Amino acid sequence: KHGAPGWAAWTFSAPALAITGVVSALTVLPVYPVSVVASTPQPAINADSSETVGWPRFVGEVARVYRTLPPAERSRATLMMSNYGEAGAIDRYGPEHGLPRPYSPHNGYWHFGRPPETGGPVIVVGPEEGEGPGRLALYWDQVTMAGRIDNGVDLDNEEQGKPVWICRGQREPWSTLWPKLKTLS
Repeated sequence: KHGAPGWAAWTFSAPALAITGVVSALTVLPVYPVSVVASTPQPAINADSSETVGWPRFVGEVARVYRTLPPAERSRATLMMSNYGEAGAIDRYGPEHGLPRPYSPHNGYWHFGRPPETGGPVIVVGPEEGEGPGRLALYWDQVTMAGRIDNGVDLDNEEQGKPVWICRGQREPWSTLWPKLKTLS
């Protein structure tokens, strides 16, 4: 006769469900201390889970570079992040550091608008050192590396090790440059 599963099926299901729940939590949810995330399987299984690791330090490094600008430049400076996650970090932690609003030409963040025409320097996070000066020099006269991102826990996420550039002498207005910088991924 076919009927409802018996006691034996339930005894097998309960432990299987418990094990599945624990494994799922350990690979998907942010349950590990940040200091050990790099040594767990979580970043390999769910790379997105590691992308917010180090955000306070990321914003701290951008703020440090921003504070190196002379006051007259600082009041006209623009922050441009290479991806929407970095811009989100500045949105979240930047106000407590006195940072201006971030901009990013990446994906949907591009639609939040282009920077204002301040004529000031632009602090750019990324691109990587090998491609950064050449690519950025297409749009600015002076490109200087001023810092490097370090999340402090040796986790190889998208931001780890990225250079922070100060770009001066913008060659085109943002109205012309912004469409050229738009990136989709």
